Amino acid sequence: MSRRLIQTPAHHPDHVCSISQQMRGVILNYIITPAIGALIGMTWNSKNFTVVGIGKLSGNQTAPLGATGVSIAGITSGALLGLGALYAKSIGMGIGEISLFIGASYIGGMILQWPIGLLSDRQDRRVTILWVGIVGALTAMIVPLGAGMDNRIVMMIGMFTVGAFTFPMYSLASSHMNDQLRPEQILSASSGMILLNGLGGMMGPLVAASLMDIFSIQALFLFIASMNLVVALMAAYRINVQPPMVIEDQGDQIQVALAVSPVATAEMLVEADSSTPVEEEVHEVEIKL
Repeated sequence: MSRRLIQTPAHHPDHVCSISQQMRGVILNYIITPAIGALIGMTWNSKNFTVVGIGKLSGNQTAPLGATGVSIAGITSGALLGLGALYAKSIGMGIGEISLFIGASYIGGMILQWPIGLLSDRQDRRVTILWVGIVGALTAMIVPLGAGMDNRIVMMIGMFTVGAFTFPMYSLASSHMNDQLRPEQILSASSGMILLNGLGGMMGPLVAASLMDIFSIQALFLFIASMNLVVALMAAYRINVQPPMVIEDQGDQIQVALAVSPVATAEMLVEADSSTPVEEEVHEVEIKL
């Protein structure tokens, strides 16, 4: 897929290649594979689990902020990684610059995930999601600013910061979700979160590519900024309507790398709270979506 994106004609800066051709790899990576992983994950440890439907995950009594966060994390990550190389090529970057451009976002997400996670463990996790969403929206504007200045260094710094405050959102949102669940619900809920994240990962590049085609190539980062702002607004709303958890009752944040498979992610989500006893023979089934 990345090779196909790089071959976009450079003399059409606002040109976006055929969505149907470019999105095949996105659909495979972000929806089919997570869906299979979710189904496999739900078969593990079938003796002690409660199946939690997507509708229950996003319901007012569970963690609508968590469901919103994992979905939008998929949207922003899918748009950034799926169309970032196309953006860079369209503004005239060479192969080496494109590699540095995309790599800067990975490095930013890798470096800041741990300190952001540690902070979220020491305060109401929704507060962390709030300010990460706000900072993520602001930093997404650095890349278009650097493009307007024709300054590659500013653009690289922008990609570093947008990755630093966009990629950790999935870990924050999934950890917040797990804080609200019983131990026997975590396995099934993780499958639902992976599916929501995959749906977001499919929708993000489709919507962003359409906006880039209709408006300008800079619409990619405006779209990412707006999505991060939506998470921040949702966090602010939930902070106002729902009392905070006791900090000691929160589990540790689960660090999830971008390259981790959906099945491995599901296993990490379960093992993160493995110290909590689980009731035997639990077979509650929630089938409403």
